[in-house]
Amino acid sequence: PQKLADLEALLHDDSPLTPGLEQARAWPRTDNPPALWLLGSSEDSALLAARQGLPYSFALFINPDIQAGIFNLYRDRFRPGRVTDRPYTCLTVFAVCAATEEEALRLSRSRDLWFVQLASTRHGTPFPSVEEAESHAYTAQEQALLRGRMRHSVIGTPEQVKAGLEDLARRFGADEVMVVSITYDFEARCLSHKLIAEAWNEE
Repeated sequence: PQKLADLEALLHDDSPLTPGLEQARAWPRTDNPPALWLLGSSEDSALLAARQGLPYSFALFINPDIQAGIFNLYRDRFRPGRVTDRPYTCLTVFAVCAATEEEALRLSRSRDLWFVQLASTRHGTPFPSVEEAESHAYTAQEQALLRGRMRHSVIGTPEQVKAGLEDLARRFGADEVMVVSITYDFEARCLSHKLIAEAWNEE
């Protein structure tokens, strides 16, 4: 909480609270500082955002096991602050979009293997290619881990991804949705974003 307060002070050209930082200032100075959000993946972060009067983005791509009422907790405890006088939420979701569901699922396999490797090694590993992921023999334990972690991922065609994101936004009561798309191939990631944007703008 104190580091968050220090950051807010620096953004507004005030004195930080931490002893020894009283004279610290952010540079260059601006009359229009960037909006400060809190990104979190737990009830503790929701309560901190509420207490500090900050917009709150929940990282569903990190913690898919959270209850859909996380934003209700944030709203119930919200106190107006310097950044905003009312609660405002964003749900951050892992999504991969491609022309076909089969291709989207194939692209997502890189992240599956990367997550398994991240869970089993101290510092993780480089992001694997689709070919590496397809050749990996997953253990029963790894498969169970992935089923839990990917529960709220949205993977498929533009229509499927749009519907999935809208469903999650309704269930969580989110004001905004942010998409995290990680693929081995950069062009595939760009295409994923493009297809999602086009589907969203069809209305």
